[in-house]
Amino acid sequence: MVRHDRAPTDDPAPGQLRSHTADQAAPLPDAATVGSPAVRSILERAPLLPTGAIVFVLALFVWRTLRSLEQTAGEGHTGSSVALVAGCMLTAASLLLVKSVRDHAITRERLDRTRREAVIDDLTGLLNRSGISADIERRLAERDPTELVAVLFCDLDRLKVVNDSLGHGAGDEVLRVAASRLSAVVRESDSVGRFGGDEFVIVTSGLPTSRDLEILAGRLTEVLRKPTVLADGSAQVVSGSIGISWLGGGDVASSSDLLRDADVAMYRAKQDGGGRYALFDDSLRAHAVARLELEQELRKAIREGQIEVHYQPIVDRRTGSVDRFEALIRWSHPERGTVHPSAFLPVAAESLLIVELGELVLTEACTRSVEWSEQAGRPISVAVNIAERQLLDLALVETVTRVLAATGLPARQLELEITEELILERIDRSLVVLRQLDLLGVGLSIDDFGTSQASLSQLKRLAMVSTLKIDRLFVEGIATDDVDRKIVAAIVALANSVGMAVVAEGVESETQADILGELGVDHLQGFLFERPGPAARMTELLRGDRTGRSSPQPTS
Repeated sequence: MVRHDRAPTDDPAPGQLRSHTADQAAPLPDAATVGSPAVRSILERAPLLPTGAIVFVLALFVWRTLRSLEQTAGEGHTGSSVALVAGCMLTAASLLLVKSVRDHAITRERLDRTRREAVIDDLTGLLNRSGISADIERRLAERDPTELVAVLFCDLDRLKVVNDSLGHGAGDEVLRVAASRLSAVVRESDSVGRFGGDEFVIVTSGLPTSRDLEILAGRLTEVLRKPTVLADGSAQVVSGSIGISWLGGGDVASSSDLLRDADVAMYRAKQDGGGRYALFDDSLRAHAVARLELEQELRKAIREGQIEVHYQPIVDRRTGSVDRFEALIRWSHPERGTVHPSAFLPVAAESLLIVELGELVLTEACTRSVEWSEQAGRPISVAVNIAERQLLDLALVETVTRVLAATGLPARQLELEITEELILERIDRSLVVLRQLDLLGVGLSIDDFGTSQASLSQLKRLAMVSTLKIDRLFVEGIATDDVDRKIVAAIVALANSVGMAVVAEGVESETQADILGELGVDHLQGFLFERPGPAARMTELLRGDRTGRSSPQPTS
């Protein structure tokens, strides 16, 4: 009979086996204490080790323990060995179970974090676009027909000014402050999210009337008007324009419908001056539908060749000859007739069609410039207007390079026109593209000069610009208004100080042309010389070897 009585000796050191004689069976060690330092070590590293590695280490530990026991106790202690094996295997199973639980907890935590990150904006901690849409859909599904589900779409009016002047770090500060202020105004049951960029969305339900929504929007616009003190100590005022859409009664809509309508209303608020709110109504709905239809028709117009390029000559006052043409886009609609650029270019800019239209005009203008230069026996340049979206994208440089290579036009015969307002608002970002274009040898001009607030210091940063174009606003009154005359003289002096040429737009009379000449303006453009017309008309003008100067015609 095998005895299991403990020998009357001192307890062994923790983690060590007791020595015994042949007639004393080794007592069954506690499975939790056998090799406990090693067990604890494995347990501590369990989340970091693959299961196979843990099993291997435990198996090695069991094998070495058995060998030690057999060598010490002899062949007669098989039962103890089996018990020890069972205990060790139990320990291994426990460890694997612990690891499995920990792995599950870690996986669950990672899954929860991934889900959380999928709907949370990193910068502000608010809901992101996906989270907002999901929240709207939930409220629509759970809504009480007697109450409203509403979306308030907020756009910060001056954030791009902060970004361009102080950097995006300052802009991020403003966004975080705006997020905090919006969250503080709404009810606990409402949701606030950052839709993207400088756009926020507030989702609310349970309010009984649209008047309650107006009250909420008023509080939101008021809190956004408060100055934001940045880390550098400067105080920035960034107001917000808010559009409101809602669903009530038995109406049916989706989250995308409410967001779209609120976005349309927000643009109305911005057009009305910003820092205010506007409610989506039937008139805005009709306007939105009309814009969508116009966009679809514009896409069709591009495909079917309805887009044309007209030109207006720019005359050298000293020689009386035409040395360049400005390219002007026109849409010849089969039913509406000629659609004015002001009606479709904003739609094109919002839908990214402006890039496609811009390349179309650029290609056509460069092709004509090559033809006219060959016909006239001298370089005839073309000026093409550049939109904001094009100017802020380095792809413009690639497009210009490709078009020049395809048409064979020397870069010096292409001039790109950018409005003064666009350069002032985006000067830091646009400088990169302008410098690349300058390296190509392309001419650059500032259009509508004088209508914004460009300074000499800003012009100094635009050393690559070769021409200033005086806006027609100052030209039309130059014969009768002494202030307009002084403004034109100041612009000419400013241009001369930085080595830029000057072109006056909107010249309609001989008197205006003479005064402009006296003030030092050498290049003139306007109805006095020629109205904008198709390329064929400009070809005839050059073929007749004349400037096109005729009797003045009234402005249409």
